[in-house]
Amino acid sequence: MAKKKEDEEAGNGSMTKADAVRAAVAEGVTKPQDACEWIKTKFGIDITPQHFSSYKSQQAKKEGGMTSSGKRGRKPAQVATGGGVSGGNERSSSPAELARQVKALVQQYGAENVSDMLAVLSD
Repeated sequence: MAKKKEDEEAGNGSMTKADAVRAAVAEGVTKPQDACEWIKTKFGIDITPQHFSSYKSQQAKKEGGMTSSGKRGRKPAQVATGGGVSGGNERSSSPAELARQVKALVQQYGAENVSDMLAVLSD
């Protein structure tokens, strides 16, 4: 590494690929294919579009332009509110709760439809 440091101090330091990518992004050349051609003509450095994208994303992470995790987590579990209609697998604790559930059905489907549902159940 001392050799590189001495070259830079002497003024004939070579540009790294990462430096070339930073220069391309600073010039507004952000598409990988175009940037690779620009870097080749400007600095004479061969770089693949994949390497360009990798350097570019690493630089964006360092600058805070991207989050460290690209995946979103699970959706939070829905909490039962008690206002909805139960699935039928549990028993209600009181007649008042049953009345609230019937009221919710009436609001959702209408009184006539709920009456028809009860007629089907009574048969």
